[in-house]
Amino acid sequence: MDLIQWGNFQAFLKHYFKKEENPFSGYIVSEDVKHKKPNPEAYHKAIELSTIKAENILAIEDTYAGLIAANSANIKCIITLSTCLSQPLSIFNKAIAVVNH
Repeated sequence: MDLIQWGNFQAFLKHYFKKEENPFSGYIVSEDVKHKKPNPEAYHKAIELSTIKAENILAIEDTYAGLIAANSANIKCIITLSTCLSQPLSIFNKAIAVVNH
């Protein structure tokens, strides 16, 4: 699963937040990494840029590839189930929680 592209992320921000209300202090988009999920490169880069320890980070993912990437970076992960999910829920057993929305 690819990370979101910069243009898509900008559209997301514009749609959901006023410019002065941007809740993100930083972000990693697909153009920032060489390897996509399940490779943990994006998470490693985010940890490095944020200077926050992995054990103090919580990832929210909606795919198995995202869960694998977060776990590979030693980050706890919550899974939000997608309506497109075709895999059994048991594949998310390494998540700290699985929620349906």
